[in-house]
Amino acid sequence: MIEVNLLKCTGCGRCVDVCPAGAMQVVAGHARVDAARCQGCEACVGACPEGALSVVAAPVTPVSDRPLRVRPDVVIEASPKRGVQPWHRRLLPALGMLASFTAREVLPRVLEYVASLPAKGDAAGSGKAGVMGQGPTAGQRHRHRRRGG
Repeated sequence: MIEVNLLKCTGCGRCVDVCPAGAMQVVAGHARVDAARCQGCEACVGACPEGALSVVAAPVTPVSDRPLRVRPDVVIEASPKRGVQPWHRRLLPALGMLASFTAREVLPRVLEYVASLPAKGDAAGSGKAGVMGQGPTAGQRHRHRRRGG
């Protein structure tokens, strides 16, 4: 379950843009979560520049005030087996977390690395190191080692 800190939320709408389920809305200048539509992918949490969104455990509400009489043999047979959810229900939250992590940690490093590379025609040295047939090893044959016997 996603919770919005109204004191931090600026209503920028980035969470609305990244939510695959359409569960986020900006109402009266603050983000709101439609809990019925939320899939728990946490893409909105990673997209929020203010850190106003967080994941909290869903509250558990008791069915009644009376204690339940439990018969273990009935409970075991009536309980659903683990993992009966369709595969896409289990996959979407994981993909959302992966996308959030990638956008937050990996992408900035890749962009920084790409920006530090020299331009295509801007090779160091004589200016001809990237052209075939020129440069320090021009005209030399490459030797290939044979393996095995």
